Amino acid sequence: MPMESDRGNDPKKDARVLIYSHDTFGLGHLRRCRTIAHSLVDLEKDLSVIILTGSPIIGSFNFRARVDFVRIPGVIKLRSGDYTPLSLLIDIEETLELRASIIRHTAEIFDPDIFIVDKEPLGLRGEVHDTLVMLKERGTRLVLGLRDIMDEPAALVPEWERKKVVPALRDLYDQIWVYGLPQICDPLEGIELPKSVQRKMIYTGYLHRTLPHGPATNAPLSKIQEPYLLVTTGGVSVGEHDLVREVLTELGCDIRLWRVRMRPGAPLGFGILKGRPWIGLPGNPVSTMVTFELFVRPAIRKLAGRRHLLRPVDRAILADAVSKSHGRRAFMRVEIERDEQGIPVRDDRGRIQARLAGGQGSHVISALAAADALAVIPESDDSLPAGSDVALWWLDRA
Repeated sequence: MPMESDRGNDPKKDARVLIYSHDTFGLGHLRRCRTIAHSLVDLEKDLSVIILTGSPIIGSFNFRARVDFVRIPGVIKLRSGDYTPLSLLIDIEETLELRASIIRHTAEIFDPDIFIVDKEPLGLRGEVHDTLVMLKERGTRLVLGLRDIMDEPAALVPEWERKKVVPALRDLYDQIWVYGLPQICDPLEGIELPKSVQRKMIYTGYLHRTLPHGPATNAPLSKIQEPYLLVTTGGVSVGEHDLVREVLTELGCDIRLWRVRMRPGAPLGFGILKGRPWIGLPGNPVSTMVTFELFVRPAIRKLAGRRHLLRPVDRAILADAVSKSHGRRAFMRVEIERDEQGIPVRDDRGRIQARLAGGQGSHVISALAAADALAVIPESDDSLPAGSDVALWWLDRA
């Protein structure tokens, strides 16, 4: 059904949709909003869509005609649950004020017919509240978009009470779109909502995806020019769905290495497939990044004929006590203490002052985003006290 523009009586005026995503660093929210935007412009030739997001990687994606984005200053979530600016040397309150201002001014000028808010009803720390009120007064249709699987009620209820979500659903939003089917999952099951809010829920179903037609064929690796390096991510651990080793063996790969005594990133493979090197990285995002830095990046530089293969190595003093598994070398994500000019602070022996950037689990992307470097904890040390001297591998952010 064609979308109707509410902009006066001018039938030539285009329809507009504004989508907000509070995205801090992950891919899920961004990919969902991008997919929705592309599907909408495919259906409506006179529709324009803008995505508002704090994702620092949105510029790496391609967008179809009539879809664009506005990047608001990024933030990252700390292990304490608080937020901090991703790059700017200003406090979080100033950052949130700046984000809210950009969101509101974009909405004022773009003047959308529909405003879709992804997952967070009032945005990060309530940053879209004033925009919702302003657009409500203009008659814009306000929509909350929810994925079909949310947190458990025990976690979601107190969060929504703290953020005063239900009054916003009741008084501001016109519709709540659930991206799924009621037969699959009710994301708000177990949450007491007024009947007026329940009546706003609309299950959208799922977007149709197509697969390539024709029989599957093996990639013509022999046609790829040298130098050549095959890198895969995921599927190299020991779960029943980790099938990379089985597949590569069937393809004739000579597997020469399987697993490394390190954290994160113990699942790692190396072999020769059809005369070309293969490196298999683990699937968890932090493990993927760390093993790429240690193994893939040097290999690429070697194949490219570079002389210096590794990142710069420094010495650092740990501000935090750390512990790890016995007999494994650990690469911990750390932030560097800097002075007012952003220059790393060193002691009288030239050592950097470093502190843990956050949780050290292989799924904690926020700590990876905040990290300046990797602190290397030797295999021989199960733990180190604060004040310990360690090797430091600088990352790009440095």
